Amino acid sequence: SELGYRFMIMPNDNKVVCMCPKCVAAGNTEKDAMPALSNFMVKVAKHFPKHLFFTTAYLTVLSPPKKPWPDNTGVVISTIHLPKGIALESSKALSEFLDMKNAWMQKVSHIYIWDYAANFDDWMTPLPILYALQKHLQFYKKEHIEGVFLNGSGYDYAPFDDVKTYASSALMMDVDLSVDSLCRKYMTHCYPVSGEYLADYYLSIEKRSQELNKPYELYGNLRSSIIFADLDKFVAFYDGLEDYITKSADEEKSKLKKLQTALSFTRLQLALYQGAGKHG
Repeated sequence: SELGYRFMIMPNDNKVVCMCPKCVAAGNTEKDAMPALSNFMVKVAKHFPKHLFFTTAYLTVLSPPKKPWPDNTGVVISTIHLPKGIALESSKALSEFLDMKNAWMQKVSHIYIWDYAANFDDWMTPLPILYALQKHLQFYKKEHIEGVFLNGSGYDYAPFDDVKTYASSALMMDVDLSVDSLCRKYMTHCYPVSGEYLADYYLSIEKRSQELNKPYELYGNLRSSIIFADLDKFVAFYDGLEDYITKSADEEKSKLKKLQTALSFTRLQLALYQGAGKHG
């Protein structure tokens, strides 16, 4: 093809390394699959010079190859060990990430990031992620990261998923846009009756999360959530949705019912968590 495409050559998400005679001869060990993968990457990159070929820096292919790869190769580095939901500051995890990134930069021409923008199991719904995501994207740009693959929730729907997708997409094109403006623009356009109500609440938890400056766990549970720092505000927002559902129509009503249904899980979990407390 005359068009250039991007291909990901990615081992399975496990620690299994092929130890067949040919892979062992290439240099594979029980923990390192990079030697055999490197041979293959170089071969396909040279054979198809118009396309880009990527692999991941993850598990069995964590370390870069010993020799540089052709110019049409790259790596997607996982940020799974970096803190989520706060600005990236000096730490052992950040130092290790930068060392890995710089080592790969010596071997490939394109550095991408596999980043995470949600508590994967969605226990912490609704989760504010945009203020922190903007800080991360600004940091990656400063570090000459070329692109970002953004991993969201592991399920089909998460509350405020639409506005977060819109704002995240915009930030990935321009890391310095105003998060508040993006959210209000989207909400008031897509939710003509309830937009201001939704935007006020969502941006309030973004601000609260920023003030707390506490990372969230990628696979954390309700008890570790930072979202319930203001339980009264969450419950008031949840209860207030019913009025806006009554006032709205058509697509907006449908979306608000979906939001209410998803947040009902959070409300029930909160009641269980509170027990005999105020919202239990």
